[in-house]
Amino acid sequence: MFFRKIITRVNGKEYAYVKLIKNYREDGKVKQRVVGNLGNIEDLTPEKINDLVNGLMRICGHEQKKCACGK
Repeated sequence: MFFRKIITRVNGKEYAYVKLIKNYREDGKVKQRVVGNLGNIEDLTPEKINDLVNGLMRICGHEQKKCACGK
């Protein structure tokens, strides 16, 4: 899995979004599927990214870490 930045244009204005993409094979062909949409890239502050990482670590049973932003 990997993150992809998607840029859309509406009425001359650009919007950038972050999506989590998964590669898989179907009938011998490589395809991609959107696993999750993290929303507008401008809304992803270091604190929100840290919360996402900590939530994933908690679900997986790993110890939570503090982000470099000090929160």
